[in-house]
Amino acid sequence: MEELRQKEDAITTNIIRLLQQNYCQIDGFSIQREYQVTNTPWCADIVVLRNDVPFLVVEVKTDLSKKQQKDYGFYALYRYCVSSQAPWGLLTDGNLFTGYHLGGTIKDCNTFRDFLTFIRVESLYENKIDKPEFLEFFHSHFSKNIRLKDDDIIDNGIIIKLAPTAELKLFNELIKDIPSGTIYRYTSAATLFATLDNESQRMFAVEGMNDKEDCSFLEKKIYNEDERMLVKTYIPHNVDMYITSFTKISEDKLSMWRMYGNETKGVCLECSIQEKVEEGFYLRKVIYEGEPNYELLVSFIKTIREHFNRFFVFNYWNLWKAFFKSKNYAEEQEVRLLFIPSQSSIKEIRDIETKWVRTDANQIVNQCVDFKGERFKYYPIKIEKVYLGANYPEQALNIVQLNKMAKGTQKMKDIIIVPSSITNYRAPQL
Repeated sequence: MEELRQKEDAITTNIIRLLQQNYCQIDGFSIQREYQVTNTPWCADIVVLRNDVPFLVVEVKTDLSKKQQKDYGFYALYRYCVSSQAPWGLLTDGNLFTGYHLGGTIKDCNTFRDFLTFIRVESLYENKIDKPEFLEFFHSHFSKNIRLKDDDIIDNGIIIKLAPTAELKLFNELIKDIPSGTIYRYTSAATLFATLDNESQRMFAVEGMNDKEDCSFLEKKIYNEDERMLVKTYIPHNVDMYITSFTKISEDKLSMWRMYGNETKGVCLECSIQEKVEEGFYLRKVIYEGEPNYELLVSFIKTIREHFNRFFVFNYWNLWKAFFKSKNYAEEQEVRLLFIPSQSSIKEIRDIETKWVRTDANQIVNQCVDFKGERFKYYPIKIEKVYLGANYPEQALNIVQLNKMAKGTQKMKDIIIVPSSITNYRAPQL
């Protein structure tokens, strides 16, 4: 073991010497041995820093002709690059040199000089994006309602993104608010009872959605597998988000009763939208695959990748991905209410208490928030009328009882409960 350690140490010293010959003459570059990767317990063997930011990570092994060493070494290198956001990596034993680019490219090089040619250090950083060209592309691609300035474009040679305020303008242009009108929610009898009993509106965390792949649809459509790893690097994924789904379809749609109204044993809530939607809430119509604004966004990402040779990332990725779905669900005309507590400037909303429950639909243990008491007024949706499905247990009697129950509340006493207009529903045969 001591012999192997000494051999690895000698290789590391030699690689540092080669790196010093090629980087120390370039302003802003420095080299650090046994570099502690931020927010991890790991130390990389060597890291080249550019202006104190990781640029190149080096993982040293003693014999890369051995498959186990090469596989483990590359896994470690990949992990260091992703965690440190260094765009380049090198796996070497002093004889073999495997170069890695965070965008996904891997190249086996015969010499250190070949590796330097692969990473093209000078050209990478001299080849900054042509901002006037990018601005012209952006303004011609999207509505003239959004005008960017040079400062709105952030480019580091690998990724490009918009300044947060500029990105929100684009989001609001492509995925517009629903200012008024009636929306509907098909749900279970138990949900209606709990809503009236607790005088509360509940929202569940996105992890408990009926279709757990919903919020990964856009990611899989616009990014390849390597780029999806970069998304995890550049974008925070630990943002608490809560969601409730509605539709523009009224209570007469059989397919909605079947999918979400418990085979007409449940209810359909007819709702209005409050005059003011507070910060932290996003009420938007879902954009489906193939719709004009979906195609606009996809072609925007594709052009940046192919023409500008950049990977585009979003500051508010968790927000964007919640409002795009497959064309297979387009007939549902879904409207989503998304709630991100951390984005609210109102302390009562920002500090809302979370609790754990087990969801009825898929038995997932999930977080939820309840808008009740003083917080009830901030919930942007008001239930106006409730339709009981054709097969709601004891429908006629429960209409009377539920109307009494609603009238006995303080916050929901104006709700009217009526039977669905569909009276002859027949469940599909298996």
